[in-house]
Amino acid sequence: MIDRMDRKLGHPARDPHGDPIPGADGRPSMTEGTQLTATAAGNTVAITRISDADPQMLRYFTELGLAPNTRLTVREQRPYADVTTLRVHEAERDVDLGASASDAIWVVAV
Repeated sequence: MIDRMDRKLGHPARDPHGDPIPGADGRPSMTEGTQLTATAAGNTVAITRISDADPQMLRYFTELGLAPNTRLTVREQRPYADVTTLRVHEAERDVDLGASASDAIWVVAV
């Protein structure tokens, strides 16, 4: 049954939030990336994973257009204010995220 489900879904390596799905051997592939809060201003990145621990935060990210594979440019990191300003390429707008939101997003350089 697991093989049929995997085939039907096209053998995904990640779930909709970017978490790794274990292969047939039971081992998950590790998701690359660092937390958005650790990304320096000026870097263009793509989201690889979003924490699914808080359903309300997931809905908020959906409203902002943030999902795995979304491209962003980190405009500014304000560590003492705990704010990260991003340019969301697909939405063509800037977004400010607090530390808890930025910590819930993992990215890789593009």
